[in-house]
Amino acid sequence: MNTGSAIVVSAFMVAAIYAWRWFTGGEGKPAAQLNARSLLGQGPLVSPEGFLVAWGTIFLMISILAGFSEALAGSLAISILVGDILANAVSVSKSTTGVVARESKPQPGKGKVKK
Repeated sequence: MNTGSAIVVSAFMVAAIYAWRWFTGGEGKPAAQLNARSLLGQGPLVSPEGFLVAWGTIFLMISILAGFSEALAGSLAISILVGDILANAVSVSKSTTGVVARESKPQPGKGKVKK
C-alpha cells in the first residue's frame, strides 16, 4: 500500500467509526467544546463540525508531511487508525449491542397473524 492510499484509508475508517457512533446514538448529548478526550472517543461525542475540523486538520498535516517523508506519513496514518480503533472499540461495541437489543425486542402488534 502506498502512502496516499494509507492516508485515505485511514481518514475514511476514522470517519466511518465516528459516523457509526454518531448515528447509533453515542453517549449522551454532544460535547460543548472540542477537547482531546472527546476527539479520542471517550465521553460524549464532539459535534460533526468539530470532528471535521479537527481530523481534517490532522490529515491535512499528514498529507503535507508526505511530501517530505512518505514513510513517516504512511506510518502516522496507520498509527492514527490503529489508535482510533483501540480508543473507540468499547463504545462501538456498546452501541452495536444497543442497536441489536432494540431491533430484537418484540414489539406489540407486530408479527401476529389474525385469523
